[in-house]
Amino acid sequence: MEAPFTLSPAQGRVDPGRALAIEVTFHPSNVAEYQRRAVAVCEDDDPDSLPKSLSIELRGWGRCAVYLLYQPSPGPSNRIDLDFGVIAKKQTAVRSFAVFNTLAVNVPFLFQRKLYGQGANGPLQCQWADVGMEHAFQPVGSTSGTLKGQTWTEIPIAFRPDDSTNGDTGLVENFIFSSEIQDASMTIRCVGQVESSSVSASVDLLNFGLVFLHQSSSLHFKLDNQGLSSTFFQFDWAGSTDVFQVEPLGGNIAAGQSVLVTVHFHPLWPVLYRRLLRCLVHNEGVISIDVIGTCHSSLVQPPLLEPCHLETFSKQEMKELISMGPRMLKDQVECGILRVHTNHILERVVRGPEQAAGASVKTDENGQVERFEAETLPYQAWFSPQQDAVTQTVKMTSQANEPLIVNWTTQQNAIFRVEPASTLLPPRGAVGFTVTFSPDSSNLFFQWQATCHLMYEFLSSFQLVEEFQVIPPFCLNLSLSGHCATFNARRDLRPSLHYIDIKPPITFRQFGANGRSFATFVVTNPTANTVMYRLEKDAEKSLFISPRFGVMEPGDHRLIVAYLSSCRPKALISKELSLVLNDNEDSDATFPVQFRAFDDSEIRVTMADTLIFPDTFLNLTSQLPFELSSGSAFPLRYKWYVLDTVGRYLQVSPSSGLLISHDSLDFTFTFKPYAVQTYQTDLVLRVTAPSANFLSLRLSVTAKGTLGHLSVERKTLTL
Repeated sequence: MEAPFTLSPAQGRVDPGRALAIEVTFHPSNVAEYQRRAVAVCEDDDPDSLPKSLSIELRGWGRCAVYLLYQPSPGPSNRIDLDFGVIAKKQTAVRSFAVFNTLAVNVPFLFQRKLYGQGANGPLQCQWADVGMEHAFQPVGSTSGTLKGQTWTEIPIAFRPDDSTNGDTGLVENFIFSSEIQDASMTIRCVGQVESSSVSASVDLLNFGLVFLHQSSSLHFKLDNQGLSSTFFQFDWAGSTDVFQVEPLGGNIAAGQSVLVTVHFHPLWPVLYRRLLRCLVHNEGVISIDVIGTCHSSLVQPPLLEPCHLETFSKQEMKELISMGPRMLKDQVECGILRVHTNHILERVVRGPEQAAGASVKTDENGQVERFEAETLPYQAWFSPQQDAVTQTVKMTSQANEPLIVNWTTQQNAIFRVEPASTLLPPRGAVGFTVTFSPDSSNLFFQWQATCHLMYEFLSSFQLVEEFQVIPPFCLNLSLSGHCATFNARRDLRPSLHYIDIKPPITFRQFGANGRSFATFVVTNPTANTVMYRLEKDAEKSLFISPRFGVMEPGDHRLIVAYLSSCRPKALISKELSLVLNDNEDSDATFPVQFRAFDDSEIRVTMADTLIFPDTFLNLTSQLPFELSSGSAFPLRYKWYVLDTVGRYLQVSPSSGLLISHDSLDFTFTFKPYAVQTYQTDLVLRVTAPSANFLSLRLSVTAKGTLGHLSVERKTLTL
């Protein structure tokens, strides 16, 4: 055998039943790949037997001597890992590594960022990319220079996450340190974690209690930031026309500080009020707070709305209370059909037909009380310039068995007026309302929405039990629109538009990392005219509308899709477009449509933290299912890390793959014991986002191997 491979011993004798160890030495003379084949010829002492041969293939690669030394030393994967730990946003942590040049001459070097999908020797194919990504790891100082001979050179790296970096997730970036001499490149892997701000509200419910009409009340609560960095918050509120007002509507909360939030309650009518106050916290989610209150006047005094009613009343029980009315509730309690249970909850007493025959309320054949539900009908009124009408009548019909109080709570508009503003609707009766349209200018399209509350009349002749007097009012909306035009316009008068039904704002789904989100809304033409529409957007290029224009027949519906691409927004996004009707921009026949979206690049996955196998016999297997759910707005890559020693008795399938957004994945764990003992280990699951941020989860697995019982079956053989 020729160099560079040397075998020792080259020949010899092996006794029967013995083994011979042969040592192979590799001595390369050049930087090249070597491949040789060694043949061993074996002969027996018997002269009549034929010799036998054994072929062995030898391969080796000759490289240059190592002339660069690193501190810290590279790991088994020929990579240096720098762990920056956990820091807060806008803080800086610095780690460094050192390189020693063993040569006597200077060697030039280059320190650059390793793009995702790029190897040490060139670009490779990879699914994730970091286009447009803000890097949290930055080299300190020059990224190129010269390594002096026989000298250590220190290269520092800084980790400084900004406000757009998500908390509670790991950040990883790779750098390549290389020189002009072959085989002198090294991968530097930087790992760090950002501690997110933890914002919580001091209360989850605000109860204003009883407030009299035309008076106001205020309550306070705090938003506490227990994190190490500041964060942004924004309240999603109805606006200045709501009876509840919030101050402030948004702002920043410094680390370790709190913000005092004030909620004002100014009721307009003697009804029950309930709102859900939502607070958007950047990179954390939504904080919800219930706000309730009750308003009394000298004539109308509804029951007090208490927190116990919100917690204990189910939807079906609330529906029965709304549909029955005060008198029927009182009659059913007196005759025993309903009773007041614990926590002041109304409970139905199931009675047979023969027991309910003498009751003062109607029952069906199953012994249940008939419910009389008031129909909530949509009302629309419009005005046409061809009819030259300034007043129209809207008729409201009641299907209830008791009188209802009707209050128009919206402030009267100077152009549209509804009369009377307050009246009494008799049982199963009807009341007409007069709507007056008085435009103040020509060639304009007017639209207004009036809201009324309907509630049962509370008479003073009897007193109900206060605990079950929670009867929220009905709410009806009256949409009014009119078009005032003159024949002196420069162009011909187009068919007038009566009413276009659109319900802004439109809320997009949450954004994923470097992704885009979409939302849909429907434009309806409930008139008898053919309408041409056109959607005009602002100068913002990130908003795309499809289709942007079209024609709608009478009663036609059109589904509009809006796409909104994200460039890592740091706050609430608000876009606006205009709906132009009949291509008549001079008439101001436009409707603003607002879009809202919030950036969400947080990794959210849920899974159980323990997995317990049943006792399993030796040489048998047990399998258990396991579920992983994703709440992220982008796909995730996952991988299970199982040690070789654990893989002898525990396997997981699949071990790696892709988990799409807002989906779940089922795994199968297989346990096969090899000894009678208890097995306990921890598995690590790492999920990685497209931006290379990762999250590590731990699963504790417990199993036990037992010895099975030998069973003997006796059989009798008959001859």
